[in-house]
Amino acid sequence: MKDDINNLFNIQNTIVLNNGIAMDEFFQPMSKNEKRKELNISDDTLVIGHVGRFVEQKNHRFLIDIFNEFHKRNSNSILVLVGKGNLEDKIKDKVKKLGLANDVLFLGVRKDIPELLCAFDIFLFPSFYEGMPNTVIEAQTTGLPCLISDSITQEAKITDKVNYASLNETALIWSNKCLNLLSQNSFNRKEYSIIMKNKGYEMSDCVKKFVELVFNERNNTK
Repeated sequence: MKDDINNLFNIQNTIVLNNGIAMDEFFQPMSKNEKRKELNISDDTLVIGHVGRFVEQKNHRFLIDIFNEFHKRNSNSILVLVGKGNLEDKIKDKVKKLGLANDVLFLGVRKDIPELLCAFDIFLFPSFYEGMPNTVIEAQTTGLPCLISDSITQEAKITDKVNYASLNETALIWSNKCLNLLSQNSFNRKEYSIIMKNKGYEMSDCVKKFVELVFNERNNTK
């Protein structure tokens, strides 16, 4: 019995299927500037974005500290937060106390995540822990620079758009890293959807692979 369990988790008996996404959804006819206009954000504003539930795991308090440092040096900047959760009111209170009420947008739950990611300039994700964060995969598909905590698996770094920072570092250091990433921003973000597809993250390809694996296994056991 013990040998059977060990064999079950033997890497040679393991097949990893990527969490596929629909690539076509990530470059809609609506342009980056059109989405910003819809949100009343000017074209020249630096937009830091985050997608995630307002729970302890996502570390919103530190995220606000990072943006506070960033905004001190870049007044024409805004933080966009997508999601809901039990800590939302506490985060809103912190934003008000820091005098950032006009510089942080709370968008709640949205169905236009691909368009929002395309409208961001950088994706900030200082979570205490994660599995394989789907939002980081989606952000890379739009060619969006990502600054994430080093507590997140290295497997999340599918492209060169993902950069890690330690949660032991200060909010100021994180904000400086954000600035550095912005200076390296790609002018052709759409190319990353092709990169992600080639890496095996197109949903239709993942489904096809899953179906082939299931039916081949069934045929082999007959």
